[in-house]
Amino acid sequence: MIHKSKSENPSLEENENSWLGSNLYRLMLVVTVVWFAIVLIYITQFFGWSNLFLMMPDEFDQPKNWVM
Repeated sequence: MIHKSKSENPSLEENENSWLGSNLYRLMLVVTVVWFAIVLIYITQFFGWSNLFLMMPDEFDQPKNWVM
């Protein structure tokens, strides 16, 4: 078996040193947390948590249709 070192493969070295390659996990985590915060605020402001499970199925679909 022939093993190549990192220095022999410049594309591998470039990927490890790029910002996106090293911080993609953190970026996805931040986007997920922000998305959940937006959803929580939206439910709190427009529906209320006590009303959320009293809604009919077609009422769940209405906000999606307003956005589109």
